[in-house]
Amino acid sequence: MPSLKISLISFFVRASMIALAVFFTQACAFGDGLSYITTASTDAGDGNTVVQQFIGGPSGSLAVLPAAANASISSSSFSAVSFANSSGGVQFGSVDGAVSVAFNGFDSGLPVGSGLFGSSSAVFFGQWADTLTINSNTLAIGTPVSLLFTLNANTSMSCGNGGSEQVGTSAGFEAFGSTNFNLSLSGSQCNSAFQQSTTGIYDSTVGSTIGIVGFLQLTADVSNVNGVGQRASVDPSSSFFIDSTTANVSYTTASGFSYLTPSTIATPEPSSLTLLGAGLLGMGFMLKKKVAMA
Repeated sequence: MPSLKISLISFFVRASMIALAVFFTQACAFGDGLSYITTASTDAGDGNTVVQQFIGGPSGSLAVLPAAANASISSSSFSAVSFANSSGGVQFGSVDGAVSVAFNGFDSGLPVGSGLFGSSSAVFFGQWADTLTINSNTLAIGTPVSLLFTLNANTSMSCGNGGSEQVGTSAGFEAFGSTNFNLSLSGSQCNSAFQQSTTGIYDSTVGSTIGIVGFLQLTADVSNVNGVGQRASVDPSSSFFIDSTTANVSYTTASGFSYLTPSTIATPEPSSLTLLGAGLLGMGFMLKKKVAMA
């Protein structure tokens, strides 16, 4: 297949998104709040690019504004329709989002499968930032402690069979204090379920205050391929947890949010189930006896 002509606007949009993401990560390292960027851009092939972008935060709470861009052109020999969408949600301890793009173009004067000008691009970036203080009722200030950080990503990345589709997921979990620490997960394989988890230990001390940041970035891109429909989408979620592996240690956060891993509901032991069954049988026998006496 001939090389595809990627629209320059897609490159510049993604470059600006990366720059803004880096800015938000640095600006919020010791701040508290939620931030997001949603961007959708599309060019049906006539050089007129439609772009919509929303930027929010950092703030204590926010509603993410979805971005959408649509374009179409038509002539006696050429027609094209394209769209891009970006949306998501950001909370302390979790980020989820969705991006989708599509392109259908046809030029009767060119071979099917040849590369044409035009593209669609969608990017979502969501981030939360918080401040954590390590406490203990029994351990002295300065006592070494260890915190277990967990990053989970659950993503579905879908592509058509057009040949130009590109998708990407990137999630990160960072801590900033006397030492810096980060976890990361990423994937870019079309038509795959990206379900991964990673953990790491952050060493600190009782009384220390650290900045924590969690983020998720999604991308989807397609280019115009003559007579071959293009589509791509990413629909993920991510979650972030912090647990102490040192006894008698807890923490408080500026946001008031707890990043503790949810407790697992205990399953009754077989012996407990046996006792419960015996008790129920006994109650049934006594009830039956009372009814008979009455």
